[in-house]
Amino acid sequence: MAQFYPELLPESVRQNPLRGAERRVYTALAALPAPFTVFYSVAWLNRSAQDAQDGEADFVVAHPELGLLVLEVKRGGVAYDAGSSQWTSTDHNGAIHPIKSPAQQARANKHTLFNSLRGLPEWENRWRTLGHGVVLPDVETRHPSPSLHPLHSPCWRPGQTFRKHPRAILRPSPHRRTS
Repeated sequence: MAQFYPELLPESVRQNPLRGAERRVYTALAALPAPFTVFYSVAWLNRSAQDAQDGEADFVVAHPELGLLVLEVKRGGVAYDAGSSQWTSTDHNGAIHPIKSPAQQARANKHTLFNSLRGLPEWENRWRTLGHGVVLPDVETRHPSPSLHPLHSPCWRPGQTFRKHPRAILRPSPHRRTS
């Protein structure tokens, strides 16, 4: 089983109905075997001579040989309008809200975390393989785009088991867990 930080989700997350997607992903990532390590809610601060930026990665999945995968989780109905280049989220009341691009969020988190880590002497030459992804546990995909590679299709759902390769996190396993 993967090692988790924190070992348990904070009570405020466990009790918050708006954090259900993150809870489901946290539980699903438990299917990863050792030596995977999963970090939840990784906060970061990036300082430069001009300004400072802060942010948070929903999940960082680490493996000593395979690398790091930064995941952004979005709950509810998530859509992208290519005409306006706008991402939106539909809440439980049916209201539509503009949101930041989850892929850009995951990518920015990946680069910021990597830049912070590579400055540490003990991290030299470690985890050179980096990836980022978006988990949309509430989104149904009936007709995936034929132009998307299967690894880029949002087809993994919490509750599905993982294969051993970390890129399989984005693909459904042929075997479903019943619990």
